[in-house]
Amino acid sequence: MSSKPLFLSVMKVVVIGGSGHFEYALTGNDLVQIVAYAPGHISEDLSRIKSALPHTRYYSDFRQMLDNEDPDVAVINPHFHLNGSIVIECLKRHIHCFCEKPVSLEASELEEIEALYSSSKVHLGTMMIHRYEPWFNAAQKAIEAGEIGSPIQVSVQKSYKMGAKPAWMQDKKQFGGIIPWVGAHALDLAYWMIGNTLQIDSAQQTTLGNKGQGEVESAAQVHFSWGNKGLGIILLDYLRPAKAHSHGDDRIRIVGEQGLIEVMQSKATVLSESEGAYELAPAHGIGLYDDFINQVERGDATRLSAEESFNVARWCIQAEELATKHLVR
Repeated sequence: MSSKPLFLSVMKVVVIGGSGHFEYALTGNDLVQIVAYAPGHISEDLSRIKSALPHTRYYSDFRQMLDNEDPDVAVINPHFHLNGSIVIECLKRHIHCFCEKPVSLEASELEEIEALYSSSKVHLGTMMIHRYEPWFNAAQKAIEAGEIGSPIQVSVQKSYKMGAKPAWMQDKKQFGGIIPWVGAHALDLAYWMIGNTLQIDSAQQTTLGNKGQGEVESAAQVHFSWGNKGLGIILLDYLRPAKAHSHGDDRIRIVGEQGLIEVMQSKATVLSESEGAYELAPAHGIGLYDDFINQVERGDATRLSAEESFNVARWCIQAEELATKHLVR
């Protein structure tokens, strides 16, 4: 895929939807300007984006916005089941896409996105923030440097407070489920840390204890492996107590032939056969959105490629299909 030529002026950015993490795009980057926004669906609550962008043009129809504004970049974060169809609309118009994850909830739609992307000259990034957090970045660099040898076992935890979910998130068809919404991050972390393509082996989920919030799963687990070289598990839940000091608790543990690395509470620590226990210095670097914008502007490779985002979406779809068959009520 070739990139567009170097930008000689400020990039025009539009935002479609306000249900995800559009705030990643609210940076002080002088290369970009958000010129307009629109809902992904007419029923979408845009109060957060209206508050963040009070003087920005509003459209009720995102297609009209795309045609009128002719933007360089679209920031896409509608109700999650609409991610894929909106990405397709943008790719057909040759607009770079910075999209909420996963990029699609449907296998056939994902195939169409991949085909459009491969024949286009635009870039696509997703909002997988963990690759850009200094503690996870430090852990990945240590594994890549061979500090624990080849990974053999990986476990990832993402635990969150349930909170009050809006009506659309209580509808499985619109929300997609805890596996694609929360589990996408965990799958991407495992994929990135071990440096191997994953195989989804089994998955389960439950709505028990979801505080009467429709079809929202309260917990799920996904088992995976990679090339007969290792095995892993992902544990997801919305059962974190309301009185916990933070909304979420993200952890990963990677066990290798020569030691292990654990990331928790924004710290990465190593226990190795040769060096004993030590804490890794946070590995700071470019932010998620700035990395994507640099790719659009200069054609630079990013820490997270479009192809990797497609793989994560595919594994989410596979895991969700398995978990749907094993729903504990």
